[in-house]
Amino acid sequence: MQLRAEQIVDLVDAEQRHIGQMRIERQEDDLIFGTFIPGPAFHTVEPLFREFEEAADVQALHVIDELDTAIAALGLRLRCLNILEPIEIRDVQIWSNGSITCRLSSQSAPSRHSPEAPDRLTLHCGEHGEPLHTSSTVRPHSRTVMTDDTKVHIESSNLTFEAVAAQTSSNVALRRKLAEADVVLLPLGPVRGSEGEVFTGSLPHLYEFIRTEGPTLRVEVASESDEPAELILHGEFFDLGRFLVVKTAAPLLIGILANYVWSKLGSNTRKRRAARVRCEIITQLSDGSSWMARYDGPADTFEKTVRDLSAHPPSGGGQHT
Repeated sequence: MQLRAEQIVDLVDAEQRHIGQMRIERQEDDLIFGTFIPGPAFHTVEPLFREFEEAADVQALHVIDELDTAIAALGLRLRCLNILEPIEIRDVQIWSNGSITCRLSSQSAPSRHSPEAPDRLTLHCGEHGEPLHTSSTVRPHSRTVMTDDTKVHIESSNLTFEAVAAQTSSNVALRRKLAEADVVLLPLGPVRGSEGEVFTGSLPHLYEFIRTEGPTLRVEVASESDEPAELILHGEFFDLGRFLVVKTAAPLLIGILANYVWSKLGSNTRKRRAARVRCEIITQLSDGSSWMARYDGPADTFEKTVRDLSAHPPSGGGQHT
């Protein structure tokens, strides 16, 4: 018996109060999407979710972090017919339009250290249909906040300046520069059809812009090549790429990146309203831990959102390496 699309499951809290029901729509990795049907106890928790939605609309991420903690304390879980143990979930978001999302927690997945554990998990609950799969690994201190036009993902990271220096080059001089930098421009993740490291297409101009606007910053590129491969995107879409920055330099870097976008858009109101920005910033704290914030949304909310996040990093901090 399988959990499947169109399956209806109960949403209960730690006190076994019936908060409502979730009609499963689809799943992307460990993230489940569905429709929410309020239950008799929903009124007791509804204010938390309405406050969360209002904070998400204005990207008040420090408020979101506090509300996220309060929602987690409810101990929400899914309960299926004919299954004794509830399904552990996290990052529950119930929206005023009737939609609901949540993530399967690590307790709902088999341990990667178990010899019997499959690469992916099939949840057994229901009577018919195809299995609904989820990855068996969940990153610690991870959260995704989504609105109609914006997606912000936050998670702890094991990337540091020392790690980047060691991974990038065996050249002692370059490794020293990378390890002692304030800002390092990082290659993108794997790109289909490309081999080796690939950077955003704006790399040359962006590198010079950061150095010009922030003359006190030590800026480096994580590459041994003088002309690394670039991914070119067209239209009013700015993929600023990936950055590693020390916490003290993060506010300055964010302002420079926002100024770069506006300098490219000019005074054209239509372009400014239509433009979108994608950017990933990994901030290394003074204790050596790091956390990553990935923004994908309108250009006009980029600076405020990421600056607010930089000033109020997620609770739990980053990971030590």
